[in-house]
Amino acid sequence: MSQHILVEAYEHSDTPKEVIEALLTETETDHTARQFVFGYDRVQRRRELDRYSLSVFELKCLDSVADALDLFVQRCIPLLTNQETVMRAACAARVRLHKMSGLPFYADLGEFLEAFLTELNTVKRTPALEKLTISIIDLLEELNKAVLASVSGRSCSGLHGCSLYFPTSHIDSSYSGAFVKEHTWRSFLERFTGHSTTFPLRLKVLAG
Repeated sequence: MSQHILVEAYEHSDTPKEVIEALLTETETDHTARQFVFGYDRVQRRRELDRYSLSVFELKCLDSVADALDLFVQRCIPLLTNQETVMRAACAARVRLHKMSGLPFYADLGEFLEAFLTELNTVKRTPALEKLTISIIDLLEELNKAVLASVSGRSCSGLHGCSLYFPTSHIDSSYSGAFVKEHTWRSFLERFTGHSTTFPLRLKVLAG
């Protein structure tokens, strides 16, 4: 038996909240969890909705994903600091992401990583950049292992089912907790945002 968590990225799907809440801590087989997600997709398609996303995440894989994320941050921060082209690529990737309904300061991690990889193709290759690229690919692999099933409407294609707090300017003082203390994502955000109220404008300039 495995423990899973269901992640709904968009609230336009009108999924009854009591259904999601009842399943958040439910222990089910992988097969049952997948069947629920795929059944949800069939219902949404029959309703002709295209702005929805639902994933089932294997909680036992969370530590592996977090460790891979830490390595990504470790290799990314020096390049964000020392290479404007890498910061430009990160900014360009961030502005391309879907906006989470009701969660404007969150972003799908897998979608960001794929967009970042694409943008990094325009950056001059260096040994440090090659290591960063490998860490992105490894993190995507860990995400794919953790997400047992993921469905989305046409307007939400590209979502992977794992979202993180990812503001573009100010890091809210309430952003805390065990994950923040034990892992390095906040360090990435601090470098990315620069704690600057003018960062949204800079973001657009850097992204071109």
